[in-house]
Amino acid sequence: DGELHRSVAVKLSHRAELGRPTAYDVFLAEARTLARLDHPAIVPVFDVGRLSGGQIYIVTKLIEGCTLAKQLAEARTTAQQAAQWLATIAEALHSAHEQGLVHRDVKPTNLLLDAAGSIYVSDFGLALCEEDFGSGPSLVGTPAYMSPEQARGEGHRVDRRSDVFSLGVVLYELLTGLRPFRADTRRETLEQILIADPRPPRQVDRKVPRELERICLRAMSKRAADRFSTAREMADDLRQYVGQAFQPDSVTRDAARPESLIPDAAGPALDLLSLAGKAASLPQRVVPKGLRSFAAEDADFFLGLLPGPRDREGLPQSIQFWRRSIERRDAETFTVGLLYGPSGCGKSSLVKAGIAPRLAKHVAVLSVDASTDDTEARLLQRLRRRFPALAAHENLGDAFSALRRGGILPPGKKLLVVLDQFEQWLHGRGDYHENDLTRALRQCDGEQVQCLLLVRDDFWLAANRFMRELEIPIVEDHNSALVDLFDPRHARRVLSAFGQAFGALAEDPAAWSRDQNAFLDQAVAGLAQDNKIVCVRLALFAEMVKDKPWSPAFLNQAGGPEGIGETFLEEVFASRSAPLDHRLHQTAARAVLRALLPEEGVEIKGHLRAADELRESCGYAERPHDFESLTALLDGKLHLIAPVEGAGDGASGPSAKRCYQLTHDYLVPSLRAWLTRKQRETRRGRAELCLAERAAWWSARPNKRQFPTAGEWLAVRLWTRPRRWNDTERRMMGGAGRYYLRRAALILALAAVLSAGALGGLAWQRANDMVDRLASAETEKMPGIIEELDRYRWLVGPRLAALADDPAADYRQRLHASLALLPSDGARLDFLRRQLLESDTARFLILRDALHPYRARLVDDLWRCAENPTAPGGQRLRAACALAA
Repeated sequence: DGELHRSVAVKLSHRAELGRPTAYDVFLAEARTLARLDHPAIVPVFDVGRLSGGQIYIVTKLIEGCTLAKQLAEARTTAQQAAQWLATIAEALHSAHEQGLVHRDVKPTNLLLDAAGSIYVSDFGLALCEEDFGSGPSLVGTPAYMSPEQARGEGHRVDRRSDVFSLGVVLYELLTGLRPFRADTRRETLEQILIADPRPPRQVDRKVPRELERICLRAMSKRAADRFSTAREMADDLRQYVGQAFQPDSVTRDAARPESLIPDAAGPALDLLSLAGKAASLPQRVVPKGLRSFAAEDADFFLGLLPGPRDREGLPQSIQFWRRSIERRDAETFTVGLLYGPSGCGKSSLVKAGIAPRLAKHVAVLSVDASTDDTEARLLQRLRRRFPALAAHENLGDAFSALRRGGILPPGKKLLVVLDQFEQWLHGRGDYHENDLTRALRQCDGEQVQCLLLVRDDFWLAANRFMRELEIPIVEDHNSALVDLFDPRHARRVLSAFGQAFGALAEDPAAWSRDQNAFLDQAVAGLAQDNKIVCVRLALFAEMVKDKPWSPAFLNQAGGPEGIGETFLEEVFASRSAPLDHRLHQTAARAVLRALLPEEGVEIKGHLRAADELRESCGYAERPHDFESLTALLDGKLHLIAPVEGAGDGASGPSAKRCYQLTHDYLVPSLRAWLTRKQRETRRGRAELCLAERAAWWSARPNKRQFPTAGEWLAVRLWTRPRRWNDTERRMMGGAGRYYLRRAALILALAAVLSAGALGGLAWQRANDMVDRLASAETEKMPGIIEELDRYRWLVGPRLAALADDPAADYRQRLHASLALLPSDGARLDFLRRQLLESDTARFLILRDALHPYRARLVDDLWRCAENPTAPGGQRLRAACALAA
């Protein structure tokens, strides 16, 4: 600059752009952008204009030196120098962001170094003004340094956090000498940015400080919400590192930091850093808890099991957010918060082992597991025990009101009430108005009393309605936050940590065999659903295979990780390898687990059951020692059930009933499937299943169509015990019994009628056949036929009479018919007497024997015939023979 005697840099437009009518506007826009910025590390603009030839120029301060890209090509820099440079750039970008500008093209060629080693940001040609958000080209920048939202072409989502991502890429390159995203084509590079996680810097170079690795990986988080929220926040962490790096103990500082509980070889580092307020010390080994949630005693290693970027205290954002909001004591903090997520995602563990142990001392925490029936009573009981001054307050609402007004809590203290498994309370409730718990939570003010509700995401609608009843809007990242399931990459890291804790994997990941790595990959793939892994399912799987070989061969032999819950239950209770005491208690254990299950179709843990009730249901009513052994097995060893304090009449511990419930909602489907399969193995079990299924259908639609079939009803009556039926089953079986009794009576009556008709028809046919035989039979066979016909006489009487009186009938037919009618028709006696006197010898004998019962009536006539000299000789002889007989 000849006028001011200074050296300047002049940026000229390309000659090819001279024909573009908007070229001047573009350059002018860049000049105006730079003119708005005032920061020592941003190259200032001095002038802008157009040359006589039409080219456009921008005059800026001359930085005598080189670009950071050239410096990187010549030599690697130290970690401390990289942190200093990036801190300066981050502060400069923050200044631009505060002016409403986003650079969008942060890369080493746009970062300038002068001779003194100071660094500057240049080339704001792609800068996006705050007023331009959502407009302009959607895909701008250099591919290798683009943020995921830039790579997706989401120009409307680009903000200051996009520059933070690019800063993270530059820091990665400074630390390792390599770009995190490298590919042969632009498209492949963009796909890597969107999908692939970069290799952690310490896997490239073990000399990279852990703190810088943490800062770098957090800045490069795929989700914008997981990055530093501002470039200033990133600069502060970098300055913090630089300040510590130059302290006298800087040589040993990084070496003394706790090693990660999650193996580096498994993926991005998740180091367990020093806890806030504690001296750095080696953490305890991970202690898997099976299905039970982690608690305060697990706080020292629990952080290492959580996903997500950390702050410089080692806390992931999920804990940072809640700790910040809970420790505040002003009116801006939340009154009632909502921590929600899928079943088995670790909500309880996050609060008990992650958030509560790290809260400031002025926050007192009171945690209660919600239940369907007695949440309010147990919460009030716990409050009275913790704060005896509340004993005078009769209900929960008054107790919360007293806490809010002050005088109960020590000065400077606040109370956080945590209601875990809040879906238990929400389940089955349609109206939250004027409920005791509703009145109590309306007293929360955030300053003295605060409440945090832990609820499953499938109860989101019910939770939303409840919060509306409290007149508290649900605002994400203010009073609500999601706890999500693990992604496959993090699930593999956690499973590896469990394997090391169980001794199934070596401490050094480099020592893992190919089979062990394949086992981890296959197990995670099998456990994944929609590319997410249920945390509790992962813990259960690790529990099941802890003493098995971690190899694909075993996994294939076991049928894969699918159905792991059922497989686990079968193995610990019914397999040949199950311990003897497990098998001895199997029937009782199934009875206890069945009693703790919720109603059919419900997937929450179910009701609390008193120990006495469970002892009765499992058949150990008279065997208290066996019941204690059973509960020790299910609770202490297998973690399938958990003791819960029930509501008592008083405020002291002994007054509360000992109750149990299932350890986790995740157990419900597996338990139900396993118990159902075991029940189907016996007649009684099948009958019980049929009864429960039919009762559920009948309860939903109480009509006779939902009754069990007659065979099912009979099987239920034979193989189940009516005293164990519930009220619904009892009413259904009673109704079905009366229904089938009426049907049986009707069927029997109809059967009797049909049988009588059928028998009558057969008798009629038989009788008619015998009449035909009688008519055509020889006389000497007559006695036998007549004897057979005697029982059908009432059917064939009219036909025999017609045959006997038919003058056209054959003599023999009339004779045989008359003989058959004689026992019931005395009028036939005279005809037969005449035939006796005129018949041949064979017929005479038959007639004589047939008429013998009537001799008293025939004697006089026979004597007259025998003594009548005018009678034919043959008649007199036959009469005399008859009399002689």
